[in-house]
Amino acid sequence: FLNQQYRIVQSQARLQQGTIGVKANAHSPRVQMALSKGRDDARDLITKASKALDADLDSVLLDPDNFGLRHEELRDLLLERGNVSESRAELIARDQTLKTNAAVARAGHEDAGFSKYQWSTAMDERVRPEHQILEGQVFDYATGSPEGNPGDPVNCRCVALPYEGDDESED
Repeated sequence: FLNQQYRIVQSQARLQQGTIGVKANAHSPRVQMALSKGRDDARDLITKASKALDADLDSVLLDPDNFGLRHEELRDLLLERGNVSESRAELIARDQTLKTNAAVARAGHEDAGFSKYQWSTAMDERVRPEHQILEGQVFDYATGSPEGNPGDPVNCRCVALPYEGDDESED
């Protein structure tokens, strides 16, 4: 029982460290792999977003309907496209941070010997209805829930709490 409690405390510490941005067990290959994948995924999304911005700007600048516009009107169209790109950049940054934190937490759980988790939401008005239904349910990391694992869906703020026990509440 004490060993089990010790592993839970260790896993929770890793989860909280990852959530607040403190380095989580830098020597763990699983954590290193999760961090590396998070960086690579973010870089890929930023590259795609940059290409999309170039295409958006070209669509404004090369549109024959815009050739006769005054520079103020053209500026406004370009700013509008830029604002869309800025909000997309914010979405990417937020989403990739959540995904990386979830992956680091999972790596810490698996390092501590946990293969199951209990779904936990932020329990506020922004939680998706389909995630509210998952609150408190137990899943295996390998198979996940119908929504995947916490952090998988875009902008998912849910977390996986390490679980070790009977399978009675598992879906």
